[in-house]
Amino acid sequence: MKNIYLIGASTRLGYQPHLKELLLDKAHVDGPAVNCGDSANIIEYLSEWLSGQSPHIICVTCGLHDLRYDISKKTYQVPVETYAQNLGTIFGMLKDLTAAKIFWQTNTPILEDIYNNKPMIPGTQRIYHRFEKDVLAYNEAAQHVAMQHHLDIIDLYAVMVPLCEQYMLDDGIHWTDEGYKIMAREVAQALSGELEKLGD
Repeated sequence: MKNIYLIGASTRLGYQPHLKELLLDKAHVDGPAVNCGDSANIIEYLSEWLSGQSPHIICVTCGLHDLRYDISKKTYQVPVETYAQNLGTIFGMLKDLTAAKIFWQTNTPILEDIYNNKPMIPGTQRIYHRFEKDVLAYNEAAQHVAMQHHLDIIDLYAVMVPLCEQYMLDDGIHWTDEGYKIMAREVAQALSGELEKLGD
């Protein structure tokens, strides 16, 4: 049985149980119990998360936390230039810490008009916004770094962008269970070739 380790935020947590079910007879699917947050947080905790793990495949994603825009400070949580540098560090750490095949997964789309106008707590206003243009910019930066590191890319953005109206929740960023099942099927298909190469 091969080991697949997933690193990412709420999107990863959403599709992980479905991927685990899809690959039940082929691989053990695991990942941190926590939301991995932004790229800086992944750098801080990556060694801890991978301690005791022996992954054959790692699927990593981050960005939707990085691109949060603080309305009052007029700053991004992690500016795109720093984000790209952080990804280079993360990919280097993964190669140093494991011998796993590494896949990068693009960030999924958002519906900014819904997200930015729907408070997390009723009666309050959001202190930060997210914008679709930033999802595109951060995805572009990430794919450039991933290609520099010769990583395979799973483009969940392309898969999910035409499905937002049908499968996105009314918060403009998270997805229905069926939406996460679609992601899991896409990831399973993307990893199938590597699993075949690894054999039993």
